[in-house]
Amino acid sequence: MVSVASASTNQHTKGAFNNQAIELTPIKAISLRGITSGRVAVRGDNSVLVLCGMVCSSWPHWLPFLPSMGLQLEWIYFSAGTSSTGPDWLAICRDMGYITDEVWVFDSRLDLASAMPRLQSRVMFMTGARDTRTLLIPITSPLVELIFTTGGTRRSVLATWVATNFRVSHAASGGVTDHVLHIQCWRPSATRYPIFTSIPPQVCRDMSTILNSTAEGGRERPAPCVLRVEPPRVLKLAPGLYHGFGHYPLAVRPTPAFLVPSVFTKSKWTRRGLTLHERLLVLDFPDAQGAQLTRQRMSDIVSVAIPGKSLLAVWGVTGG
Repeated sequence: MVSVASASTNQHTKGAFNNQAIELTPIKAISLRGITSGRVAVRGDNSVLVLCGMVCSSWPHWLPFLPSMGLQLEWIYFSAGTSSTGPDWLAICRDMGYITDEVWVFDSRLDLASAMPRLQSRVMFMTGARDTRTLLIPITSPLVELIFTTGGTRRSVLATWVATNFRVSHAASGGVTDHVLHIQCWRPSATRYPIFTSIPPQVCRDMSTILNSTAEGGRERPAPCVLRVEPPRVLKLAPGLYHGFGHYPLAVRPTPAFLVPSVFTKSKWTRRGLTLHERLLVLDFPDAQGAQLTRQRMSDIVSVAIPGKSLLAVWGVTGG
C-alpha cells in the first residue's frame, strides 16, 4: 500500500501502545466537496461530540472541519498580538458561527492555565503558535490525550509524552495542491490507543473538480495541447501560467494564473486567476461556509489557511 505520509515517533520515556481497536462511530458530517464518505471514525458515545480546545496565532485551521471529525470546540486562546498585526480572527470566527457564547475564549496564558483543570477537552490543537510554555498547559488536565501542533518543529518539552512527526501530501490525501504538511501529534506515553503511521491513499483529483467555467474575466487562449494532466500534478505552461486541470502550486507568489475552461470564449478556454471562492475550494473549505464570506474575509483566509484534507488525513490515523 502506498503511504500518504511518512511518520517518525520520538518517545521520551518508556511506554508502549497496545493494539486495542478504535471504535467507529457514525456521525452526520457537513459536505466538504468529496472529503467525506462512509463513516467518520471518532471515539466516544454516539450522541456526544468529543470536546476540544485550540491555541492559535492566526487563522484556526482546524475549526471549519471539527463537525466532520466528531469534535466540538470547548475553548480557544488567541495568542497575544494575533489581531494587532492582521485580521481580527476572533471576530471573523464569531461572525461565521464557529465561536458561540458557550465557547470559553481566553485572552491570556495565565487565564487558560488556571481554567485548564476545570475544562473537559480531550483534544487540543495548536496552530502557528510556537510558544512552548503554552504547549505545557494541557498536561495539567488528566483528560487531554491528544495534542496536534503545526507551525514548525518544537523541541521536546513534554517529558512524559510521545511525539509522532507526520509529513502529509495534500495531493495523496485527495487534495488538488502540491502542499506538504508537517505536523506533530503528541500523546501521553501510557496511552492505550495506538498511532498508525501509514495513511491510506485517497483517489487522486485535479482542479477540474472545483473550477467554475462560467466565471467571468480573463483572456481567451487556445486549448492546451494536453487536455488532461496524468497523473495529476503541477504543470507549468509558461511563466506565471499553469494548467487548470493539474494541481495548484500553493507556494507560488504572486497568485498564479491558469488556463481553464470558459463558456464565454470561442476556444472554450481562457487565462485567468482563480476566484476567491475557487481558492477556498482548493483548500477544501466547506462550500456552504465559504458562500457566507465577504471578499475581504475570503482573501484573509486563503492567504494563511492549510488544506483541510491534509489535516483530516492525520486525524484519521491518530484521533479518528
